[in-house]
Amino acid sequence: MKKIFHLLLLLSISLLITQCAAPVEQPRGSVRGTVKDSVNQLVEDATVVVNTTNLRTVTDSQGSYQISNVPAGKWTITASKNGYTPESKVVYVEAGQTVTVNFTLAPVTSTGTVRGTVRDNNAQPIQDATVAVQGTELQTTTNSDGQYEITNVPAGQRTIIASKSGYVSESKAVNVEAGQVVTVDFQLRLQEVQQVVWQKVFGGSNDDRAYSIQQTSDGGYIVAGYTWSSSNREEVYILKLDANGNKVWEKTFGGSYDDRAYCIQQTSDGGYIVAGYTSSAGVGSYDVYILKLDTSGNEVWSKTFGGSYDDLAWSIQQTSDGGYIVAGYTSSFGAGNYDVYIIKMDANGNTGAYPMGEE
Repeated sequence: MKKIFHLLLLLSISLLITQCAAPVEQPRGSVRGTVKDSVNQLVEDATVVVNTTNLRTVTDSQGSYQISNVPAGKWTITASKNGYTPESKVVYVEAGQTVTVNFTLAPVTSTGTVRGTVRDNNAQPIQDATVAVQGTELQTTTNSDGQYEITNVPAGQRTIIASKSGYVSESKAVNVEAGQVVTVDFQLRLQEVQQVVWQKVFGGSNDDRAYSIQQTSDGGYIVAGYTWSSSNREEVYILKLDANGNKVWEKTFGGSYDDRAYCIQQTSDGGYIVAGYTSSAGVGSYDVYILKLDTSGNEVWSKTFGGSYDDLAWSIQQTSDGGYIVAGYTSSFGAGNYDVYIIKMDANGNTGAYPMGEE
């Protein structure tokens, strides 16, 4: 019985010693490294954490960090910062050791890329064409294959313009998405080259102007306006040209004051009908002036229409009955300050006048 007591006493003491022993320390290590961005610049104040633990720190001004007392084992370490895409790495931490884990954070992009090819109407590449993003300074030129690429294009709806001297520019609206590449191809057509067949200058030392021109039945041209070079006043100026622009004949008409022609048309008899204004004849300051000429520009008859104030003709046409219709304005008749003035004449210039319009 005494032996049993001693055995129980020894067992109790052994259990007591076991319960009072210090716990075994878990082996630990450290993690350190740097955080940089995609252009190798150090990132300050980035957060580095050991996932599923409370262990974390932030990088210093040199982009460096260190986390101590990391339990030995396999861990996922994550680096993050606002404006950047987080990066995670799996590492093995050994007891008493320091493992280096470096991170490269890519900025969260708000831009995209536009690329494509510029070709002509024959599907041939156009080199050195300019491709630009409207509203920005972003532009580039195409290579020998007609290809181009523009990076850092702000995300959103953008207008891309392709152009080159000698071609008609083309623009296209596209949606640029952040971090994405959008393809925009162009096909430019050649500009139509307007060649000058001939050009002519007529007039004297003073003011000479043409207001109306029409091709004539012989392939030439008839011109109407006024000249101030033949006298010290404005005179109706009629000029007949051949198909090459050479002068066939010229005529002036008018009186002691200013007279102008604003419209001329060839008539069915091969002659011409002219409309404008005169201050040399009639009763007003300016009166509608109608001239009928033969094929050589000689006057067949002339008419004036109007009242006590300004009346003027801008346009005249021969009508199907062989007469003429005139359009202009009047301040002598009607209800307004100026009113539309329509005159219908027969083939001999006999007329009824129809002012119309309101103030």
